[in-house]
Amino acid sequence: ERKAPKRDRKFMTNVPGVYLIGDVSGVPMIKNAINEGGAVIDYIVEDLKQAEGDGMADYDVAIIGIGPAGLSAALRLAQLQKAAGKTLSVAVLEKAAEPGAHLLSGAVLDPRALVELIPDFESKGAPLASKVREDRIYFLTSSGKIRFPITPPPLRNHGNYIVSIQQLGKWL
Repeated sequence: ERKAPKRDRKFMTNVPGVYLIGDVSGVPMIKNAINEGGAVIDYIVEDLKQAEGDGMADYDVAIIGIGPAGLSAALRLAQLQKAAGKTLSVAVLEKAAEPGAHLLSGAVLDPRALVELIPDFESKGAPLASKVREDRIYFLTSSGKIRFPITPPPLRNHGNYIVSIQQLGKWL
């Protein structure tokens, strides 16, 4: 079993100024990563307003990894900076050669978090493969399949989008 590092309700680890979001936090679903990426920036901005600079860092915010959580955090930070008319120095560090290069899986995306971050994501060309039109759940056997009579609520995806995480990451 994979153990997730500890963090508080504001995503802060036991190291002051170090926040933990996304896959490494133990909540690997893309909608959670996007939600966390947007939310953590609100907490960081709040903390920066209260902090006195000590001259230790050459930047105000460092975002490590630009998966869905990191990209959402960077976008939310850009939105807040623009709204406030202020500029922070931001370092975005990624191990891959380009955004999205290490994101390999496909996913079903609940668009609620994306709507909050980028309300017009569809008209801006978000790479949405298809909208989910129906759900079918099967129990697979060695000789065939048996369809479930109902779709349990956590598995209902009608109205969500099928996406490539790699393409979505690159687009974000």
